[in-house]
Order: sequence, then C-alpha cells, then structure tokens
Amino acid sequence: MNNWLIQNWERAGQLETAMNTTRERYEDLFTEIRKSVKKNHPALNMNIHMTPRDIRNWWGGSVVFSKTGWAPIGETWPTGFYINNISLDELASNKKSEPAVSIWFGGKKNDKRIKDLRRLTTAKAPQVFKSKKIDCRYDDDEDNRTLLWYPMTEGKKQLLKMLYEGKDKQFENCIADHIKLMCGFISVLDEFSAK
Repeated sequence: MNNWLIQNWERAGQLETAMNTTRERYEDLFTEIRKSVKKNHPALNMNIHMTPRDIRNWWGGSVVFSKTGWAPIGETWPTGFYINNISLDELASNKKSEPAVSIWFGGKKNDKRIKDLRRLTTAKAPQVFKSKKIDCRYDDDEDNRTLLWYPMTEGKKQLLKMLYEGKDKQFENCIADHIKLMCGFISVLDEFSAK
C-alpha cells in the first residue's frame, strides 16, 4: 500500500474532489461551445468522451460533432468532426500528443467507401482551408477511417494557458472556430450519406 496516501487520506480526498469539480467545469465549457456551433449548424449533435477509460483508450479524450443520418454509424463512434487529445488530463500531461481536429468515418475499417469519401474530403479541403494556415494531413497510420486531420495550431500549452488565466471565453471561441471551420465539410458528408 502507499503509505503516504494512507497518512494523507483526508487531504488526498479533498484533492480528488477538487479535481473532479474542475473536470466538470471544464466539460461545461463544451456546452457553451455546442451552443455557439449550433447557432449556424443546428443539426449537429455533440458528445463528450472524457471518462478515464475514454482518455486512456480513445485519443486522450474526445469531443464529437456529428449529424443524425451521416452513414454509416459504427458500433460505438459516429461519423463526424472530432477533437482528440482535448481532455483536461491530456492538456495538463507531459505527453507529446497534441490536440487535433479530424473527420472520422464511423464504419468498418474495410468499408470500400472510405476511399471515395477520402477523395471527396481531400478535394473539398483547399476550399475549406483556403485562408487558414492548417497543416492538413490525409492519412492516419493508426486508423484508415480518419479521412483528414490537423494538429490544432494553438497546441496544448496555449490552450492550457487560456484555462489557467481564466480566459474561458477565449478557449470556447478557439474550439468553436475549429468546429465551424470543419463545418465546411458538412455538404460532403451529407451528399455521401444520401447515396
């Protein structure tokens, strides 16, 4: 057993409570982000995946914006716009992983339509990203269902600094702007799903 933890059990419990409260407040920021995105894109739904299991097993915590009807729906995760490595745990860690934005296809890895959808998103990308300095990538060695992705230009240090300095609105606007940019691909996903 951890002797220090046992000797400081009450203090450790207080720290645990404070961390959980901070995590809840952090997730509340995404409620505001959702409201901002839904003003112009009311059909988009948002799901937060920041449980300890999600953080450990799925991209360091994710927030997903998707639309009912974007086919196919996979076993667990929908087709949509993802922000990965965005949990507070991940931002505050010393890991090399950075927050990233992507379009992910929620079907099986061997779905033959992935190639067509990647071609459509790749063709649309120059129009969507035309005035932005985005380091867009079209392949993901870990998962062929990632159609395109880019590391967030702000990086985790800058995002964490916003939170540390109490600039919640700046953080909300930053994340919402990335999703609004990705909304340039809604027509591609709509058209593809209608086939």
